[in-house]
Amino acid sequence: MLTCSDQQADGQLVVSCGHPAPGVAVSVTGANGVPLADGQVGELRVRSPSLAKGYLGDPAASDRFTIAGYQTGDLGFRRQGQIYVLGRIGDSVRVRGRFVTAEDIELALRPVFGLPQDRFTVVLRETHGSPVTLVAVQQRSATVDPVRIAGVLSAFGLDPLRLCVLGLPPPRVFRSRCSIARGLPIAPEYPAHSRTDLTGHRACRPDRKSVVQGKSVDLGG
Repeated sequence: MLTCSDQQADGQLVVSCGHPAPGVAVSVTGANGVPLADGQVGELRVRSPSLAKGYLGDPAASDRFTIAGYQTGDLGFRRQGQIYVLGRIGDSVRVRGRFVTAEDIELALRPVFGLPQDRFTVVLRETHGSPVTLVAVQQRSATVDPVRIAGVLSAFGLDPLRLCVLGLPPPRVFRSRCSIARGLPIAPEYPAHSRTDLTGHRACRPDRKSVVQGKSVDLGG
């Protein structure tokens, strides 16, 4: 892990993936495939005796297997022989010569929303020569503060005027009288005999098909 003394004051801690396994070489390359020095961010490439020659039946995707190694599509860097992965190249944009990843924005937005990180997502794309940001959050639109979101984007050098915020209704929990996990759909082919749930309580018999139409349903006892 990089300590605070290794970073700028406003940086994020980054956890190392460790050293490459014996016989495996991991390099960091720039857009032109030239290897980068320690600490520089680029695409991770992997070379290994056990590496495949390509994807079966997908020659287009197999172009990523080169003599210089497999182009992982992961964004990261090396430091003191250890590998650090920051995100996916397809989920990042360049701002003033530096990569900004969707993961960076999501970490910064977590205290803004006060929600678990699986309740919102960020999509970064470049259109017409400049980045565009989409933020989708499982929160009522009326409670989403676009001004605070724009402030986060500005801190990363992103244009808040090229921001789209999508508020999604929070997930609904459908209640039933059985003791199995609430809100989970029951497949029609689920065995009709009684089951025992993880807590040791007797679960219901799903003899009847559950209909999810935004209503509570009685699955039978």
